[in-house]
Amino acid sequence: MPMTVDASYKDDRLKWNLAWEQKLAGIYGTSLVPKYTGWGSLSVIGDTPRLRSFLESSYKIDSETSARNLMTMRRELIVLQRDLTVKLAEKMAENNFEEKWNACPSTVQKKWILEGLVRTCEACEDFEGRREYCPEITINRLGRDRGEGLLSLMKNLMLNDVDEAVIPSDFSSLPCEAFECSLQGYDQLETRAQKFYKSSVRISRMYFLVMFAWNVLLAFHGDSEDYRVSKPASETKKGMQEFWDAARKSGYTRDETQELRQMGRQRVSHLNEIAQRACTSCGKPEARQDGVVHVKLTACSRCNMIGRKVLYCSKVCQTQDWKHGNPPHKSVCGKENAFSEAVLMPPSPPAANNKATKWPAPEPGIKRTPALQHQLKMLTERPNFDYVFIPPMPEPENIGLCLKSDAFRQAFEDAVRTHSLSSVRAMFIELLPLAIRHPKFNPALLRAQLEREFEVNLNG
Repeated sequence: MPMTVDASYKDDRLKWNLAWEQKLAGIYGTSLVPKYTGWGSLSVIGDTPRLRSFLESSYKIDSETSARNLMTMRRELIVLQRDLTVKLAEKMAENNFEEKWNACPSTVQKKWILEGLVRTCEACEDFEGRREYCPEITINRLGRDRGEGLLSLMKNLMLNDVDEAVIPSDFSSLPCEAFECSLQGYDQLETRAQKFYKSSVRISRMYFLVMFAWNVLLAFHGDSEDYRVSKPASETKKGMQEFWDAARKSGYTRDETQELRQMGRQRVSHLNEIAQRACTSCGKPEARQDGVVHVKLTACSRCNMIGRKVLYCSKVCQTQDWKHGNPPHKSVCGKENAFSEAVLMPPSPPAANNKATKWPAPEPGIKRTPALQHQLKMLTERPNFDYVFIPPMPEPENIGLCLKSDAFRQAFEDAVRTHSLSSVRAMFIELLPLAIRHPKFNPALLRAQLEREFEVNLNG
């Protein structure tokens, strides 16, 4: 189980964060590049026989419920990572977030990092413990190079070629050698329970990282948005009793079993208080105001007959989930234990999406910048334009351009695919006359915009 610390962010944020950083230093060291030290609750779980026995027994008792909750968490992570990608691209392209963050003193950056951490831990009762899986989340590592640590983390959490109207087929992981070393030993274990546990920990890690980046971004811009977790699938009374019996048989004392039972009840109670029923396909929550339901969710009747709640906000979402869900709902509909079989399977291929495939894929090793992602999003929404000038704030309007130039279009496609300096220079030459003539744009702004989008130096 993930750990917590004795201090509370509700009483003293600085003391609370210091306690967490001391814990993380014990697991991953204090250098800028984290290194697993061999200490922490993940390694303890792998090496303690009674915990391993309990893990196996509890998974066998109610693997269906565990799998459903894991897949719900995974779906919420996918939606949030998509939304982070869209919003970060917009803020970096139109609000100069990167430059503004770098201009902040370290004390101000620390304030926003702490605010993001607190908001993340407030999202759900067990979120705080997930910080153990995230060696990147320390003031020293996030603040390196005048704040570049946080910006790098945010960029690495972004997806490529996101259409905000479509849910991606899977989330994108952020590799971390120190974290993977903490799971050492699980790769050699073939039981479904331990594979499931490892998958659960990895999803929990990514959910914390993405939620943290999302909350720092919102806090910095004076925004807030209530991302609520979905209601968890609940265990049957018989299953709960078998769960606690398994704890005792695994070697836990009566008092320890009672403590586990109490922790489980408190967590489910807290989740039910803050969570909302949500559409299985798009994640849209059931909206209530003054006791009136404004977004009505309809349950799948076949799944309802076996006690499984699968909800949809529309026929479109139901059809999408039936064909392209993860797993496709047609493969699990009305079938008991189907989720526990599907949860460890590879994700389904993404549904066909003409918008997302309009642009050439980046070459291996190239990650699209947030500014370029925003440019591609605007061009997708405005198919008659070849490029969009983005004047600095507070100018309210972006400027769409129709060049009718095959040379520019070829250079743009090459730059999108390769980020090559020669292609970006060719774009600059084609766009320069328009930048000179436009009253709200100029060559210096054009140069800066292209350099942000393609991470090149046009002066070089």
